[in-house]
Amino acid sequence: MSIEKTRREVSRLRAEFSVEPRESALRLAQRLSWYSMELALAKDYDKSEQTWEEAYGVARYVLKGSGPTQYERTELIRIGVGTAHAMLLAGKQDDALAVVEETERQYDRLVSETDSPEMVLALRGPILGVRAEMLHDQGDREAEIAAMCESILEMLAGSEASPAIVNSMVREPLRQLHALLSSGDDQ
Repeated sequence: MSIEKTRREVSRLRAEFSVEPRESALRLAQRLSWYSMELALAKDYDKSEQTWEEAYGVARYVLKGSGPTQYERTELIRIGVGTAHAMLLAGKQDDALAVVEETERQYDRLVSETDSPEMVLALRGPILGVRAEMLHDQGDREAEIAAMCESILEMLAGSEASPAIVNSMVREPLRQLHALLSSGDDQ
């Protein structure tokens, strides 16, 4: 899908959202998160970060009414992680922290409501990955290493997937951990 086609779809979904916010929130938030990634790939980082923030705000509508389904809460968590990461890249550490903390609360709710808590372990890994990025920005190397290690372990514990999927999930965190550990060799 081209970026222009996605932009048109986002406009259409925004119109639906203005009429039925709760019913259309998740579809719009998902498409906005996709659009933000397309914008980042096109190197429009400011617009990408703004779109992530909009996606997160829209996704929070699933908390209204009778509350979110497990799927809606999972998507809220996923979009929260993407938003926090984009905010960190934009230098908005305090805003990112607030999103990460809310995402962690939503994760805790998801764990308490699910029949199989081990099935949602893999979601905790990306949350911890963003927290590790925040610790890196703060210069807390030891806490960053601990968060990155825990992130990788959570993704592995919750994956129950094929080796190819596990590999794709942990490749980048392992690369980051290696770089972090290697940078400390000369200290």
